[in-house]
Amino acid sequence: MSDATSGTIRLRAGDRVASKWSGQSILVERFLGEGANGSVYLARLPDGPSHCALKIGNDVYALQSEINALKSVGGDAPRLLLADDGTCRGVSFPFYVMSFVPGKPLGETTFGADAGALTTFGADLLGQLRELHAAGWAFGDVKPDNVMIGRQGEVRLVDYGGATRFGSSVKQFTELYDRGYWKLGGRRAEAAYDLFAFAVVMLEAAGLGRRVRAIAGTSRRDKAKELVALVDESPLLAAEANVLKRLLRGECGDTEQALGAWAAAAAKPPPRHAPAAGERWPAYWFAGAAAAFAGAVWWMSGNGLS
Repeated sequence: MSDATSGTIRLRAGDRVASKWSGQSILVERFLGEGANGSVYLARLPDGPSHCALKIGNDVYALQSEINALKSVGGDAPRLLLADDGTCRGVSFPFYVMSFVPGKPLGETTFGADAGALTTFGADLLGQLRELHAAGWAFGDVKPDNVMIGRQGEVRLVDYGGATRFGSSVKQFTELYDRGYWKLGGRRAEAAYDLFAFAVVMLEAAGLGRRVRAIAGTSRRDKAKELVALVDESPLLAAEANVLKRLLRGECGDTEQALGAWAAAAAKPPPRHAPAAGERWPAYWFAGAAAAFAGAVWWMSGNGLS
């Protein structure tokens, strides 16, 4: 990929991108969305998999950073297929092609009351982050839009535009998932930065998204404390509540340890549900009825009625 940049272009279905150095002609099928640093299209390589994702942009250095992150990560991350300069309808631009991840964003997925499915989702997402962190990269912009749920429930991180080498300042973030915004840490790229965002994503996946945004929108000084306390409001997160609180507070900066703690918490029996005040009346009623019955027996005995 050269340093050449170009003006913007919106590709259309049926367009063909001519790859400068590989000589391939990439068929564009449809627009998928705007990613960090550029636009993403569903496309086909002439001799590649049935479908692939084509990303084009104007900033060759930003695209190169994404390419480097994809090259570093193995496992279930999208696989880099081609990186080059391209031309379409007389416009030149840098691009890369990666494997296509079918499915829908996390924000369009509901787990209902299925705590087990939520636990599995959390473990899978931590597994994705572990692969990236092991390679020395922070994802940076962990949020529901960048988490794809496949047709079989598989979890994939997409859009590596915010991926940043450990030790540098995070390049891209969204305030709601940024520990700096909540004053629970800085914006240094490290595992703990992504793990904080992971915990916020889990709150949203458990149906507490509105509460998170409501707390974030206040000017109260203790909103970070409110965010941590919010974990206890979801019975779906009861098993992993202590793990999530540690991640929000920045008390765990190792993804392998976080994944281990998550699995250990999920394996424990669910915590006993403490009855609310209104749920205690049957026990009181039973004790009162027993005392009344004993009193009645005593009175009947004393009056020769038993």
